[in-house]
Amino acid sequence: MNNIKKITIYFICCTSLFLGLLFDENSSGGAKIDHTYLIPFIENFSINFKNGFQLFIGQSFTLIHSPVFYLITGFFLKITQNILVVKILYLLLSCSIPYIFFFNY
Repeated sequence: MNNIKKITIYFICCTSLFLGLLFDENSSGGAKIDHTYLIPFIENFSINFKNGFQLFIGQSFTLIHSPVFYLITGFFLKITQNILVVKILYLLLSCSIPYIFFFNY
């Protein structure tokens, strides 16, 4: 019974993240600012790796993500050409990691 409660809580939390994405929730205000600031870096990595990396190196003191984040996100953006799909894929990836650790423990 304890595992059923954990799985239920997990799915409720994941559902709340998807609903927040669907309704464009921005309760703290920081998510929208981060998204607006990071989009040029993601787009540059999706268009041209060299230019994206040069932009990253030029402003790396203001960024908190590693270049791997921009590479992965830029790769998905290049394939899908839609930032909403990239957000959904990133959310699915983020939700799957706790699920994997839960079943491996």
